[in-house]
Amino acid sequence: RGGIRFCVCCAVEKHTHAVTQNKQVDIETDEVLRSLPRLVNSQWINDSILNYATQNLITYAEDQHCVTTYFYSLLKSRQKEGKHFAFNWKTDPFKLAKIFVPINVEKLHWYFSTVDVKNKTITAYDSQLLSSEHVEARLKACGRILTYFNTEAAKRGYEFNRDDWKFKVLHSQAQTNGFDCGVFTYERIASLAAGKTLELVSQEYVTRARKNLYDQLLAKMGL
Repeated sequence: RGGIRFCVCCAVEKHTHAVTQNKQVDIETDEVLRSLPRLVNSQWINDSILNYATQNLITYAEDQHCVTTYFYSLLKSRQKEGKHFAFNWKTDPFKLAKIFVPINVEKLHWYFSTVDVKNKTITAYDSQLLSSEHVEARLKACGRILTYFNTEAAKRGYEFNRDDWKFKVLHSQAQTNGFDCGVFTYERIASLAAGKTLELVSQEYVTRARKNLYDQLLAKMGL
């Protein structure tokens, strides 16, 4: 652990040196660097790490896309206001096969959903075993996502029948602590994007993955 902590200090020192030398350091990199200690101190990872990792470290097929963690939170708040969330898609979402949606629950827990456009299924994946109340909450979130795509389809001139879609909630006690949900979310998205099963993404695997994710983030940022 001491070695990893030293690397975090080195990364921050390199970043500080770049700033003092008037080198351009973007805001996103700055936020990720400030958040890196979360990976080595057994803490819950934040939006900065999860977004940077899902957007920069995973190789997606052409018909796959992962939105940022802000997609669902903004979608939810707009729907509560009776408005449609105007997301700027770089491609037609209805021509994609699978869309990954990371979701945060009350700043306490991470999970994600997938929108399977071809099979008209929205599946919520949670690394913790859920109570019936929490299962209902995940299904409600699936409904919000479906409402978004229903409205988006109308805007784009597509026929869309809500009754053709189904929801699933897949949950298990894979996570055995209270802080690895974000790493589970990242690793599971990466596995599904690569066409792998989720069986290998165990608690033991995720514990090791924290160090790997830390190393990959530093490498991607050139530090």
